[in-house]
Amino acid sequence: MPKSLCVFSRLLFFWLCLALPAQAVVNLSATRVVFEKGAATQSITLANSADYPVMVQAWIDDGDPHGIPQTAESPFVVLPPIFRLAPLEQRSVRLLTSAKGLPDDRESLFWLNIYEIPPNQPAVQDEKILLAFRTQLKVFWRPAGVGKLTEDVGNQLRFTRSGEGVTVSNPTPWNISLAAVEIAGYSASGMTLSPFSQQPLFTFNKVDLQDGVVKFVIINDEGNQWGYALSIK
Repeated sequence: MPKSLCVFSRLLFFWLCLALPAQAVVNLSATRVVFEKGAATQSITLANSADYPVMVQAWIDDGDPHGIPQTAESPFVVLPPIFRLAPLEQRSVRLLTSAKGLPDDRESLFWLNIYEIPPNQPAVQDEKILLAFRTQLKVFWRPAGVGKLTEDVGNQLRFTRSGEGVTVSNPTPWNISLAAVEIAGYSASGMTLSPFSQQPLFTFNKVDLQDGVVKFVIINDEGNQWGYALSIK
């Protein structure tokens, strides 16, 4: 093979490897953390599924995907904030809060960040390409006056026509995680409705709303799904 072609082939292989999707090797015991009844502490278990060690840094912030621990602002502390996970090791981390400044009439939403850093490349066998990976999951803090999230919460949402679109209102004290919403063939996913708030869903450009029914799915505290079908008012 000509030298120039050989070099090109190696470069192509390198860039193809970089294009492969990164995958987290640190698994979490839950998809969200809930502080019930004004609790001051919670915990979550992390497990390293890889055959090599990783360093983990954990912190809680407002969910900014570009945020860093040094600029994070929240009434939460993660202990330990930095630690090493050996291959296949499990470890529990504690989340503590003073709840200082948080409202007592509604749920507050924050995000737990898990940043995993693989070892130096020469220490890894089989010529693997390892990348740092960041995982975020929701942290809900509920004051004592706000009860547990129940399945009836979906029936309390209100979907109303607004001009050429639909607006959803959340009159409850909970943050509602919508996994999916479908109206007249339009769909959306990954939406969070703040307590006592409303926001537009879709603009239909005069498309008929058919039977005027919205179908949606809510993710509950255990990470399971509740399905609903409500009429649009």
